[in-house]
Amino acid sequence: METVNLAKNAVPGSRKVNGKALTGDISLSAGDVGAFPGVLFGVTNNGRFSDANENGIYIVYIANPNSVTDLPAYNGVKIYSYGFLVVFKNNDQQIHQTYYSHQGDIATRQTWGGPGQYLPWTIQYSTKNKPSAEDVGAVSGKQYTHDLTIQSSAWVKIAEVTMKVMSTININIAGGSGYNVGSFDQCAITNMVLRTGNGYPAGINAVMYTTSDRAPTDLATVNTSGDNYDIYIFIGPFAQNIILNAFVSDNATVNQLLKIAELSEVPTGAVKGRVYSYLLSGKENDIYPTGAVIPWPLPNPPSGYLTCNGQAFNKSLYPQLAVAYPSGTLPDLRGEFIRGWDDGRGVDSGRGILSLQNQQVQFHSHLAGHGGRGQGNFGITKAWAYPGSYHDDSKQALPFTNNGSDFDGFTNNGAVGAETRPRNIAFNYIVRAA
Repeated sequence: METVNLAKNAVPGSRKVNGKALTGDISLSAGDVGAFPGVLFGVTNNGRFSDANENGIYIVYIANPNSVTDLPAYNGVKIYSYGFLVVFKNNDQQIHQTYYSHQGDIATRQTWGGPGQYLPWTIQYSTKNKPSAEDVGAVSGKQYTHDLTIQSSAWVKIAEVTMKVMSTININIAGGSGYNVGSFDQCAITNMVLRTGNGYPAGINAVMYTTSDRAPTDLATVNTSGDNYDIYIFIGPFAQNIILNAFVSDNATVNQLLKIAELSEVPTGAVKGRVYSYLLSGKENDIYPTGAVIPWPLPNPPSGYLTCNGQAFNKSLYPQLAVAYPSGTLPDLRGEFIRGWDDGRGVDSGRGILSLQNQQVQFHSHLAGHGGRGQGNFGITKAWAYPGSYHDDSKQALPFTNNGSDFDGFTNNGAVGAETRPRNIAFNYIVRAA
């Protein structure tokens, strides 16, 4: 007993623990010893998260989410309203809140600028709260993907779409016909754009941008009813597993994106779209070969072209042009007509390519009498026995000139001159140099 009494008096009554006198049993809270509080009364219907402004873990049980104005929301939809709210308070100016819903949502916010002035909630992305295309800077709108295989050339219905007024659908096609290694054209990319107008009149504009004859080369649309359309493309054989990607505006829908039908002819009632071909680097000769003569409507050729005026060119600088003109000299086509090479036909035999041929008039005669016996207005002399360049016409078998050497007394309106020529229009002949 004496030991107990000595123990009671071992610590003077004037001593304190965290401000509490040691005169008897004392009770210490988490705050008394600087510990984090336990679970506190939480946020319920008609409450506010901002009212939970002391350190601690708060139970959140909100049966009516719409009754709590500051419940976190993702894309305009309030997140699950049962969970825990963890609050860290440094002072009245700095309060940090993190809400953990029972369904895995995590939202955080902090005061900024004064008591009760919270920044917006930041909600973590998850498999439940996936970012939108706009959130991550990707293409907005809906996307559809499929593939198809074609064994023979055909019109293929690849999509059924619904397009409201002023809507857009973009269909990309990767791949083309063929499957042989080294056939690079089968790696074609085709782009299609479908757009509706304002409805006056109703209809659809369809445009295809293609890169190769191995890619789809034509398209057509069929209005099946109202805002509904079938989309067809024409493609060559052995188009194995080409990929279709469709991107649509919010007021358009791709109902199906796959090989729905395969036809040998464009379907009845179809409206053909517009097709444009891309000019790819290295494919210029597919459009117009280097050295081919081009009629040009301006005095000066565009960049990369030369005028066919007999000029010499640098074969080292223009090696492809030198293949067409090995001499290093372009033909002089100023004032000249171009004639097709005979190539053994026998119409204009004995000539080589790029050879020059002078003008010529085929052998012929003009029979017409003088005065009352005149039968025409060309090749008629002024009078009987009028001297020509060889004999006067009284010495001919018939008393008419046949040498065409005299035109006096006739009005030819420019139809007679120093050369024989057809009607024509003058162009500046040029060639692509590289």
